Amino acid sequence: MTDAATPPAFGFVKIIVKDMARMLEFYDKVVGLKAVNTIESDTYLEVLCATPGMEKGPYVILFYHKHDPEITLGNGWGPIGFWITGVDSMYKHALANGATPYKEPYDSSGFRIAYVYDPEGHEIELVGSAG
Repeated sequence: MTDAATPPAFGFVKIIVKDMARMLEFYDKVVGLKAVNTIESDTYLEVLCATPGMEKGPYVILFYHKHDPEITLGNGWGPIGFWITGVDSMYKHALANGATPYKEPYDSSGFRIAYVYDPEGHEIELVGSAG
């Protein structure tokens, strides 16, 4: 049960990555996420990434296992979604920066939507206004 005075707030989504430097560069170049904090131990490295001006979150956290970097992507989760303007141009920009196409831009219920996979296969949904 939550305290009505302080309801829970969404804080982050965490994805496991194989190549931290490559993924930091991708998410910075494509959607403008900036590394705002790093947490490191002997066994892992995680980098909290946020939209400029929103350094206190919510975050996309990139997480790297130092001693077991092998990962398998499953089908029990959906895409990481980003609200953007210019879905078509962002889709092309993502592809030019290492993304793999999944669903080309299309209109649905007043939205313009496209899907790509990041360089390690995580699904990304790009959503904006149609028209």
